Amino acid sequence: MINNLKIFGFRFVIIFVIGFVLTLSFPFYFLPNIGKFIFPFFEYCNQFWASFLHLNESAYLKVISDSTGLYLHLITLLIISLTGSLFWSIFQKNSKNAKLKKWVYIGVSYYLALILFKYGFDKVFKHQFYLPEPNTLYTPMGDLSKDILFWSTMGSSYSYSVFSGLIEVFPAVLLLFRKTRLIGGLIAMVVMINVVMLNFGFDVSVKIFSLFLLGLTLIVISPYRRALIIFFSGQKPIQLNLECHNFKKKKQLIIYAVVKSVIIGLILFESLGGYFETNNFNDDNFPRPCLHGAYTNVIPNQSIKRVFFHRKQFFIIQNQQDKFMSYGLQFSEDLTQLILTDYEGGHFVLKYKVNTDNDISIQGVLQQDTINVTTKKENLKDLPLLKNNSFNWSFD
Repeated sequence: MINNLKIFGFRFVIIFVIGFVLTLSFPFYFLPNIGKFIFPFFEYCNQFWASFLHLNESAYLKVISDSTGLYLHLITLLIISLTGSLFWSIFQKNSKNAKLKKWVYIGVSYYLALILFKYGFDKVFKHQFYLPEPNTLYTPMGDLSKDILFWSTMGSSYSYSVFSGLIEVFPAVLLLFRKTRLIGGLIAMVVMINVVMLNFGFDVSVKIFSLFLLGLTLIVISPYRRALIIFFSGQKPIQLNLECHNFKKKKQLIIYAVVKSVIIGLILFESLGGYFETNNFNDDNFPRPCLHGAYTNVIPNQSIKRVFFHRKQFFIIQNQQDKFMSYGLQFSEDLTQLILTDYEGGHFVLKYKVNTDNDISIQGVLQQDTINVTTKKENLKDLPLLKNNSFNWSFD
């Protein structure tokens, strides 16, 4: 009975993991984003669950990170996994799963390595924890949400961002090889426990995905669970029996080596290709878009305190009460007008002129208010948070 439950549980895990990986959309560089194409079907399932559970119509039903749609999607995946495991057990009562388990562990290890490479290199090259945007730098600390505060703090330190990336890349490398897979899984588990706690502690919205990755680390080390329990309980010395690939013919060994090399090459190409394409190996130094920065209004007695040009094409206004208003931004072809769009679909046009000292004059009508400001560009590197010489050996 217990053995049958173990087999059923193993099959349940296989179906759930495959279903989660295939249905959750992930922004790969060149690998196909399968979830993007198949999750519309599951959105219909989410609509059913939303109606069945009488959820508010404003609930976000798309299958993306930590959305209501993802939680509803997990219900669908659990039902599919339970049903699939049941039919699997009915039609295949044979409990010999040794070869299948081996390939499942390998597949999970490679997928986990891929994700760790992606997130690790994103940190090493400062693409995940990027420098805080100008508007964030001038937002009072108490007005920042926990996740933005955490992101900005991490982004302000190049050295720690690189370090945090390397401690994800290191276990990813170990996971790719049989002899180092266990230690790689253990290190990855510790790393993911820290990531999960950061996501929950700072309310970062990748909680479910990070928990899923933590679960994958447990799958990777599960073949060695008895040996690990004995080792950490200090009962007696142990010797790990690492499973070997037994090839009867040299041709099989060659095919295996070639396939493995190709897969590892694809993982590395997926993880690094985008950086080579953009030649951006340190986002701190990568050129910013036109006019990017913070500009302080030098005309007194006006409601506008500062204006900001965000790197993702946003124009942001900060008033004297430190309230922020954000607009989508486009430039006219002759680079004399700012074409703004608000969240309700309204369009506004402001004239601007860049002076010789890189300051900007802006005039026009925005939300029925007349804008006529002259702004001075701030040197963000002078802010204490971004000063390059801010490291001190002592507090004197």
